[in-house]
Amino acid sequence: MSCDPFFSLSPLNPQAYTYDAANPDDPYANASLYATGVFHGEFAPRSLSDQYNNDQSLLFLNPVLDADQAINSLEDDVYRKCTVRTYIYGTNIGAARQYLLVFRLKTQNGSPIAQFFIGNQFVREEAITQSPYDDVAILLDAPENQSIYATVRLAAPDNTPYHGFFFMGLTCFLL
Repeated sequence: MSCDPFFSLSPLNPQAYTYDAANPDDPYANASLYATGVFHGEFAPRSLSDQYNNDQSLLFLNPVLDADQAINSLEDDVYRKCTVRTYIYGTNIGAARQYLLVFRLKTQNGSPIAQFFIGNQFVREEAITQSPYDDVAILLDAPENQSIYATVRLAAPDNTPYHGFFFMGLTCFLL
């Protein structure tokens, strides 16, 4: 079994297409990132598509309470919150394969909590505390020729708005 990444995404590289024309029957992915409510630089709000010359996105301000572990509405629970969403479409994956998603996050301020969702289903949360960064892994069954969404959302233990972490990238391994 190979330990080579299936694909990697970051603010510098928000899209991946891993098709190899020489091996058209091999597994390949089409993946992309998009973000809402993220900041970059000191306080300048920027979308992920504007961050091609930056290597991390800051999820800061307007966190949900960590007890809120639901996505009931994309508009209210994703688009109006600090989130990074990953779209993954795998082709030629085959049965009984899995994705190992490894998110790289770094604390910025306060006591940030990263909430992880596959589709709209809550998977886990992780307090982001380590220096220089935290790697958070999620293992899931890889649907054959179907898309999935993996979402990271900023949460906090209290109503104070000054909690935040940097999203530094996502690496996907096909197992």
